[in-house]
Amino acid sequence: MRAKRLRLGGKVMTLRDLSQLDLKRKQYRVILYLAEGEATFEELCRALGVSRTQGYEALSPLVRRGLVEKEGNKYRLSPALEDLFSPLRRPQEASPSEEKPKEGKGKKPKPESPVAALAQAHPHLKGLLHFAGQTLPKVAQPLAAKAPGVLVGAALAARKYGRGQEGSVLVSWLPDVKAWVEAWGAEAVEGALTEATKKADKPFPYARKLLLARPEEAPEVPEEELGYF
Repeated sequence: MRAKRLRLGGKVMTLRDLSQLDLKRKQYRVILYLAEGEATFEELCRALGVSRTQGYEALSPLVRRGLVEKEGNKYRLSPALEDLFSPLRRPQEASPSEEKPKEGKGKKPKPESPVAALAQAHPHLKGLLHFAGQTLPKVAQPLAAKAPGVLVGAALAARKYGRGQEGSVLVSWLPDVKAWVEAWGAEAVEGALTEATKKADKPFPYARKLLLARPEEAPEVPEEELGYF
């Protein structure tokens, strides 16, 4: 039997509630991945590029806290988190929040966001870009404005993971992609993503490897950082 819907303080969980749970970065990434659907432990570790030990360390606290459930050999989000993420599960469709509002008389039209403008220029990635803009606006919007080629490259890389996982994979990697741009520059990151998408089934770890192999520019990266998916 499924667990009862998780509530905090008598309220259905919201994104703000989730942000206040003091989870580790890997645990948030597991939640984002499972937001696209259930997965076995092996599938989760393989898709996110982590070891079995790292996968266990991320999953077990989520199960204990009732945020993730295990049924048979598969993990899935709790009912509360499923309700929270269900509006975001179809990245191929633009969300209502991204649609242009009707213009009233005497009112100036609202300026188009960088992500919306980029999606308009790349219709084959429209839904995926809107999904990133809605889920991680503070990451996706600056990338769309200052490094649009990087965001497009990240979306193309995410498509290699398959339609069922592309949205969650993209938003789980975008914070890393933004950090790469700050460390190596947009041109280097765009090139690494393009090469990785051509050569690897899982482009993001491969792109990170390419960037870290740049000896003249590679910054110091904490050992723990290298274990992130």
